[in-house]
Amino acid sequence: MSVTSLKTPQTPHRDADPLRTALAQAIEQAREARESVENHRAAIEKTRIAVREAERAVKAAEAGIQTARENHAAALADAAGSDAAPPASGMRRARQAVEDAGDHLESSKLALAQLKQELPLWEGAAREAGIKVEETISLILAPCAKRLLERCRDLVRPAAKARLALIDFANDQPSSAGAGADFLAVSRGLKPLDAVLEEITNFLANIWRDDVGRDDAAPWAARVRAALRENAQAPLPEF
Repeated sequence: MSVTSLKTPQTPHRDADPLRTALAQAIEQAREARESVENHRAAIEKTRIAVREAERAVKAAEAGIQTARENHAAALADAAGSDAAPPASGMRRARQAVEDAGDHLESSKLALAQLKQELPLWEGAAREAGIKVEETISLILAPCAKRLLERCRDLVRPAAKARLALIDFANDQPSSAGAGADFLAVSRGLKPLDAVLEEITNFLANIWRDDVGRDDAAPWAARVRAALRENAQAPLPEF
């Protein structure tokens, strides 16, 4: 048994997205590769059972030689007592049964060894097929991630200026009133800002945390990649 090339799907419509078409082909080939691995493993288990059965058959055939010998001895004794012709011996047939059972056992062991030796080839082909699926999904996701990056850049530029403005406002402490200032008076004057300053401080401390604003059960990339593994035409998020 050898690893053969997987069948190639029919040529898609010329207007189809070539990456989506390539992904559909890769998904099908990965499915076939995984199925081939499972079939090969099933063949190994089936052959392993056959080896055990052949071993039992050899033992039974070997026991049959002793039975044939005893039966022939008894038949010879009976023939001698009645002056009858000596009966034919079943020893040759019993020995042939042992030889045949032994040959079958050795062939089964060789088949099992061959199947085990071939398994890594099938597993390697399945691994490569799976990698091809992930590579193609990555090619599909790359433009999507690029759009998201550009959107973030557009959002961050004005956000960075607003962030600096918030920092400047939060840093407007009584010490900025200058030398000789009545700091108690200044603090009382800034008292109405306590609540908003606390909000600004908390906001600035958490603005870049990766879980802020996340309302999805899983990151979008993981969800979309999982969907594309199942369906090459799964929709992409709009950014």
